Amino acid sequence: MKIARPRLRARTLALPAAALGLGLAAVGAGEAMALALGPAPGALTAELVRRLLEVTGTSALRTGAVLRAPGGFAYEVTAACVGFGPAAVVAAVAALRSRSAGARLAGALAGAATLLAANLARLVALFHLGVADPDRFVIYHHGLGQAFVLAAMAAFLLLWRRVDRAPAPALGEPGR
Repeated sequence: MKIARPRLRARTLALPAAALGLGLAAVGAGEAMALALGPAPGALTAELVRRLLEVTGTSALRTGAVLRAPGGFAYEVTAACVGFGPAAVVAAVAALRSRSAGARLAGALAGAATLLAANLARLVALFHLGVADPDRFVIYHHGLGQAFVLAAMAAFLLLWRRVDRAPAPALGEPGR
């Protein structure tokens, strides 16, 4: 008796392979852009995080790109923490995989904005985790934080693929 095994098509692997290659290039480009801009992106991102922390009722002090809790915990928002790399990856993949010029532009803008917002949420969560357990901050940052960014990237790209592939309403139908 022959057991049928599902065949893995080359096309199935094409998108993840392309995304990985593009991701490596975009992350490098994103970090290069952040480094070229100097400390401004880190300081701006730190200020945005400080304001978001304020909204959640958490006080934090900012000096340049360093956020400090009154109890002593602190972290620096470096060029790699700004989020340019993941935002560039998602924007590029959404633009490359979209069907029309308008969808490419919309996908790139929505992807970049989504990843930058997710990165701010990650930095707020990392601050709270660092204050609660400073000894494990490195684990939270490199483990949970990076996993969160990868999950946000995958979720956006899967959602965008579904949105971009949805049939457009015909003229005269609601939504047009």
